[in-house]
Amino acid sequence: MAFRSVSTLPGRGCSYSKASRRIAFALALLFSCCFPLAAAALEHFVGDTPEVYFKDRILFLHLRVSVDDEDGLRLLLRDGAILELALKVTVERKRTLWANENIAAREFSSLLKYDPLTRKYLLTTPGTRATVQAANLRSLLAGTWKDLDLPLLEADKFVQGEDYRVDLGLSLQYTELPPWLDRSLVFWSREVVQPEPYKMEFRFDNAALSR
Repeated sequence: MAFRSVSTLPGRGCSYSKASRRIAFALALLFSCCFPLAAAALEHFVGDTPEVYFKDRILFLHLRVSVDDEDGLRLLLRDGAILELALKVTVERKRTLWANENIAAREFSSLLKYDPLTRKYLLTTPGTRATVQAANLRSLLAGTWKDLDLPLLEADKFVQGEDYRVDLGLSLQYTELPPWLDRSLVFWSREVVQPEPYKMEFRFDNAALSR
């Protein structure tokens, strides 16, 4: 996949290690309480190093969502769990004297489940909502959640030389629980999954789009 990263503001490079550690800790705590057999395998379920870039005069968000070991996830899915990966993205034009101007808001959703009849894992891709299926969970995630490119906004919505900020909210939740799990034991909220948002900043350079 070929893309060109948007130039970031000087001295404003984003670090995601702190947020990733907090998300990983929260997920490990949740799974250890609700799914003790799967906790060891799902200690790290994080969005790693998101970035924005322009391609064909459209602003895209690139994100890699990965699991350390798919065994725990595979166990939950085979037991009947259905998971939803939800993303909320906002694009703002930064202003000094006034509040930032919101120029775009996008929501993306992706469902992941297991079909015992076909013995395949099914995943709806965010953005297109097309269904992808595979007998191997690792290969399914490698071609989907581990390599996401989501269109956000056309280039003509940006102003030359202006500064912009992209906020990403990432959550993982259950739309269906395994039948053996008591629903009253599960606590899941967006705040648990994402204790702090991902933020990316850049300055729009229209000339760079044609290079």
